[in-house]
Amino acid sequence: MGRVTIFALNECPHCKRTKAALTARGIPYTEISLSDYPQKRSDMLALADRLTVPQVFFNDEHIGGADDTLAVLEQWDKERYEKEIASVENAPSDVRLEVPTTPPVQAKPEPPRSEDDLILLPNGEEKSVLGVTQLLVKGMPRSNLSYRLKVYMNVFTGEEGVDALIKMFQLQSREEAIIFGQLFQERKLLNHVADDHKFQDTSKFYYRLQAFQEPKVLNTYRIWTDRVDPDSMALLARLKKLMGKIESDCTNDEGYLDYVAAKEHPKYDIFEEAVCELQGVNFKDMAEDEKLAFGINLYNLVIKHAFMKVGIPSGAFGRASFFTSAMSLK
Repeated sequence: MGRVTIFALNECPHCKRTKAALTARGIPYTEISLSDYPQKRSDMLALADRLTVPQVFFNDEHIGGADDTLAVLEQWDKERYEKEIASVENAPSDVRLEVPTTPPVQAKPEPPRSEDDLILLPNGEEKSVLGVTQLLVKGMPRSNLSYRLKVYMNVFTGEEGVDALIKMFQLQSREEAIIFGQLFQERKLLNHVADDHKFQDTSKFYYRLQAFQEPKVLNTYRIWTDRVDPDSMALLARLKKLMGKIESDCTNDEGYLDYVAAKEHPKYDIFEEAVCELQGVNFKDMAEDEKLAFGINLYNLVIKHAFMKVGIPSGAFGRASFFTSAMSLK
């Protein structure tokens, strides 16, 4: 019995669009996941002479990628599928289109975070740096304040910060709020705008959360003080998978990615924090071929991140500014 075969990646939005189009027409398909079976990429390349996914086959005939397949499907329905594909005996005949029967490849697990990733809160609860940052982003005030003709963006006064900490953590005194504000400053979650003063209960000094400290640098949601995965390619693979999940969930059946929704996705903050680990990657120790592979994959990841965080540029000036400032990394 013949079939439709799709080479795909688990979190690929174009694969999702293609599979949705087949399902809408009642056409079943067999998926070969390159995420689970990366060794099958060489078979896909040999059969399709293309590197991108999805790649779709009707029995042994290569149809193409997402756009090619969607164009062909305009003339197809379940009846035609059963007549021209499913009815063919012993198809597909090429063994390279067979689904592997071996267990899927397991992704290398993330090394465990160290104790440095935990912060003891006033109620005795321990939270990760990500968890505390999310609390602070949600609960701390943020406005644009001026001092000596200079405007400081996304800041709060020390007095406002004390008020907010008392409310957030139900503290008993302003002194206790100052202690915890200074703890968060020591843990690099907030700082004085000019890095000149400790956290104080005053309206004279302005402070800013680290998450807003360097808006033009993508991976500065936090200062990375935790362990760094020595396998840089494994780190990048985890980041790509996380980004792929966000993309897939926010892409509709027509293939349009909602970047606004992506920024509100529950995993977006997790990605924002995880990508900060790149601060600790040592490019100097990489071999030249590893640098090239890492750089190409990182570039593709950074573009997607920037589109979500900053927005898609328009016009020549906007594009020039985007690629010179919005895509920088720490």
